[in-house]
Amino acid sequence: MIWVACGIVAIGVLAAAAFAGLGRFGGMPQDPVLDQFRGRVPDGPVDESLLERLQLPTSSSGYARHEVDDYLRDVAAGTAPPPSEATFSVVRGGYEMATVDNLIERERYERPTAATDDEPPALPATHGADTPPDEGEVPETSRRPDDGWTDTE
Repeated sequence: MIWVACGIVAIGVLAAAAFAGLGRFGGMPQDPVLDQFRGRVPDGPVDESLLERLQLPTSSSGYARHEVDDYLRDVAAGTAPPPSEATFSVVRGGYEMATVDNLIERERYERPTAATDDEPPALPATHGADTPPDEGEVPETSRRPDDGWTDTE
């Protein structure tokens, strides 16, 4: 009789395992769970106010913290080289590489510019609709369509 009871319990355990494997008990979340600190990377241009609020995550191996910090300070000051020229040493306990890469790529589009004058930069001279182009200049209507221009006449 005891063997029958053990057999019924074993079948019950196997059935519960099958239900759990199929996700019948609520299952696991659809999105993977990331248990690492993601940091706090505010939106906006890389400037002094962003650097005050910025908390970059670290990983077991990542970019050297002092090199990244120096580069971001240079970006905020407007004196940093382009992101394609920035290189950082990989060290133990450094900043997480993907987060830093995303941040410095973002600054390419939102780089603060150092103000030199109160005057805006001079725009190149353009021709009005009734002003003929200079000799040797190609009129807009004869540009190739692959340049993003089309004939309007």
